[in-house]
Amino acid sequence: MAVLTVIPEEMDAVIAVLGADREAGYTGAMTSAAALCSGLDALPFVVARCDERSNGPAGSSARQLLESWRPETIILTGIAGGIRRTESDPTGGIKLDDGPELGDVVIAEMIHFGDYGKDLPSGFLPRWFPLVHPPTSLVRRHTEALRLTTNWANELADQRPDSTGVPKVWTGELVAVEAVAGNPFAPRQQAILNYFDKAIAIDMESMGVARMLHDYEADVGVHYHPRWLCIRGISDLVVGSDDAVALLDEGDNNAQRTQWKGYSAHTAALVTKIILDRLLQQPLPPYPAQPGVPPWNASASPSIDRVGP
Repeated sequence: MAVLTVIPEEMDAVIAVLGADREAGYTGAMTSAAALCSGLDALPFVVARCDERSNGPAGSSARQLLESWRPETIILTGIAGGIRRTESDPTGGIKLDDGPELGDVVIAEMIHFGDYGKDLPSGFLPRWFPLVHPPTSLVRRHTEALRLTTNWANELADQRPDSTGVPKVWTGELVAVEAVAGNPFAPRQQAILNYFDKAIAIDMESMGVARMLHDYEADVGVHYHPRWLCIRGISDLVVGSDDAVALLDEGDNNAQRTQWKGYSAHTAALVTKIILDRLLQQPLPPYPAQPGVPPWNASASPSIDRVGP
């Protein structure tokens, strides 16, 4: 497995949660002492950081991980903006819709690229190119238990900036852009949020990884098909209408991001650890271009309520 982060706070959170404090050779990638001493032919996991922010560097950094380590799965983890919109309330007024709150975690099911399109006098028309989305079955299998409980984040309760609330896990669509979505009055931001009306989070790197995986398939033959997941802690709330701005009582979400990015990076890292542990506990069957490996369970996952054995 390979975990890809972007900003220092994300890398620090993943290293702390996974205990990944050892460099793997002179590669700049980190892993744990337990992984280095596991006796396996391949490291169970590595953690790396993108060369720069935005989609292009994320794609090239993910490709470097694939070529250097041949991971079965890449997990892009870090922070993102949670999208909130307005809806009617029972009294005929308006309220914010039900959506991700600060500190929650969004796991992407589908990626859109909000900045690819055509500007016309009548407005912005999005365009599309092929992307590899996170596999739905993989998302469902490893996130449903997290979505139904909140005790997985108990250890982070004393780090929460507002000292109240419990983080939740959401799954849904994510929009990738090329600039921080920090101006609710910007026409482009409003257009993106209105057009991709089912998206619940917005980031700057997911499209790069999704596009790279599409192109990479043609270069490596039929025996290697890496998959990926995108896990994002909500560090700020992104809106695209005057009404939503009034309900949030904010004009600039930069203060939210500054306050919440450390905590949200940790919630994303904790969810990443749980899913990483689950994936690594499954044996990998051998293929012609890749040896099989047994399950690896060096550390217990944070508690999740379970029914049955």
